[in-house]
Amino acid sequence: MTFAIATEPGREPTVAATGLPGLDAEATGPADRWWVDSETAIHLKLHKWWGEEDVWIARCFTERAENLATTADALRHAVTGGVWRNEDWCGLCTQVRQPAQACLPDTGKQNS
Repeated sequence: MTFAIATEPGREPTVAATGLPGLDAEATGPADRWWVDSETAIHLKLHKWWGEEDVWIARCFTERAENLATTADALRHAVTGGVWRNEDWCGLCTQVRQPAQACLPDTGKQNS
């Protein structure tokens, strides 16, 4: 799942560690944050920093599709100091999704 978070110019969203995997310091930089464990990855990246607001892109990845909604919910609760934007649009699959709906790859198989 992919979401956008808008903040005041020059301000990062505040992210509480509660409910998220551990911060991966080696993969984290000035405009990139990664939280990772054996089954989950969360990426927060500065996407746009010009204009009236900064825009950060948050992406949630899970090994099992049934865990994605829980991970996305944990991220929503952990991030403060910003306004969530485009909560129904997934930038990975470029489809409209409900906040708890997983973005799954198209395997080419028809559902029966």
